Amino acid sequence: MKKIPLLLLLISSSLFSQKYLDSLYNFKLIEKQITWQKVFTNIDSSKINSHLATTEFSSTLKKLKTSFTGRTVNTQKRVVKNHPYFATFGFDGFCKIEIKSNKFRVTLKDIYFRGPTIQVYGVQNKQDYPLQNNVIKKNQIKNSKRNNRLLKKLDSIINSKFTIKEEKKDDW
Repeated sequence: MKKIPLLLLLISSSLFSQKYLDSLYNFKLIEKQITWQKVFTNIDSSKINSHLATTEFSSTLKKLKTSFTGRTVNTQKRVVKNHPYFATFGFDGFCKIEIKSNKFRVTLKDIYFRGPTIQVYGVQNKQDYPLQNNVIKKNQIKNSKRNNRLLKKLDSIINSKFTIKEEKKDDW
């Protein structure tokens, strides 16, 4: 009879324990820092250059010989409409895009959610929320429902910023 409460205690503690991950969606831990990284393939290099120059998110990046680097433009887009609080603001990050023949790799790190400017007693303070502080614990990605929802939505937004859509030529 004493085994049943012990068994219930062990089961309930395992249900509430939190798991940690090294990667989730296209987010990875690289040098203890949360980084979004993806390789896009089968794309003509001339389309890559024109797409990156015309897309608002990546328009401020500086072009080098075979890469683009710099801080992206704040999206001003809410990532998650309800919870967590910091995800209701737009975000930006440090971006590096490396181009090879018919493919390119995007690395986005140092991601910040740019909050409002708060004024208290005449002193203004800009509230910025680093993604690093909110999804990393014990040098691993927290695997919780809230984190998964946030990173999944953020992953789809970043992915859409760099996806090059093929133009369909219509005879009509």
